[in-house]
Amino acid sequence: MTLFEEVIKALINENSYIRKNSILRFRELYRKQLVSYAKQKYEDEEAEKEIENSIKIMIYFISEYGYNPGESQIVKKLKKILSLSNYEKQLRIEMQRFISHQTTEYFAIEKKIRKIITPYFQLFTQKKYFRSSFKDAEVLGNDWISQQVFDIYVHKIFAKEEQFFRNKISKLESLYYEVFMVFIIRYCNDEIEKERVSNKIFELCRIRLAYIRQSNLDIFAESMEIFFGELKERNFILRTSLPNYWEGIYKTLSNKSFREDKKDNPKELIKLKTNLFTKDEVFAFIYEGLDAIEHVHAGKARILLLTGRKTRFTRLLQEASLNYMPNNFGVMPDYKNKQSEAQQRQDCKKALIEWMKAEVGNPQSNWFGEKGLALLRFICES
Repeated sequence: MTLFEEVIKALINENSYIRKNSILRFRELYRKQLVSYAKQKYEDEEAEKEIENSIKIMIYFISEYGYNPGESQIVKKLKKILSLSNYEKQLRIEMQRFISHQTTEYFAIEKKIRKIITPYFQLFTQKKYFRSSFKDAEVLGNDWISQQVFDIYVHKIFAKEEQFFRNKISKLESLYYEVFMVFIIRYCNDEIEKERVSNKIFELCRIRLAYIRQSNLDIFAESMEIFFGELKERNFILRTSLPNYWEGIYKTLSNKSFREDKKDNPKELIKLKTNLFTKDEVFAFIYEGLDAIEHVHAGKARILLLTGRKTRFTRLLQEASLNYMPNNFGVMPDYKNKQSEAQQRQDCKKALIEWMKAEVGNPQSNWFGEKGLALLRFICES
């Protein structure tokens, strides 16, 4: 048995200690062989990151799927994976040239990316959940799903979605299964299988509903009906995850319901005495800021700010978010002392104001300039 064969065998071993050691051996075997190639394509620091990333991806394919590229092909496969980030950058540049009718290599680069990444899509179909569902439609299904996933992947390249590319293979894997579920909903003739997949999608959206600060089961039911209706449409194109797409429908319905309630029960907490901006602009600025800092203090920023002492600042945030604060809003963290709660609330307020200041000073922001400054002064006015 060669050293390569020993390492591959160890990577799929059930013993975690053996697997951990095999990862170190795999890295020792191939890292040096990638350095020169990586430095041709990336700056030094980025080259190191891409080397580690390509090794990590290959180890994932081997350990999770039993993938074996062969000893003669392993370095070649690693180099192809390593080159993906470089090709993604090139594709964005060439798309701009393509749009402006300049000479372009856009299609050639897209073809290279497709040649590297789509063969790995076939590994995803080895999962039991997937294999049990295709039956006679397997070839057609694989081709349709691969094309859809690749198109979404290219879309995300152009959108520069950093979160997606931090863990690209894992995200592609999840996306593959979600597109697979769309395929079943749209094309499968097996009603039992369609129901199974529908239940899975319903569960994904129901879990997401639990994280929405104000949920409404009637709106949820309506949103799911619209959602499944759109999934069945032949011209429907998925550009994000299924729960994200559903959430967009839910929020649209929820906002419509809120506006209708507001007409029937108007509650104005803060009066606006200026012609520099509208109240809708104040609320939009605040609402966007609350979303931007939602991660502060383990995701408790919004509830901390909206349940604070009834200052003018708090009332304005309340009106911007919910028009008024119901008594049963959310569940407050269980603080052992009020000093800790007050300090965290001040941290959140500081984070919100700092975000607003950054937006006002950013030429690319919707809030840049004099109007943004006026909005900021109005919101922070004590």
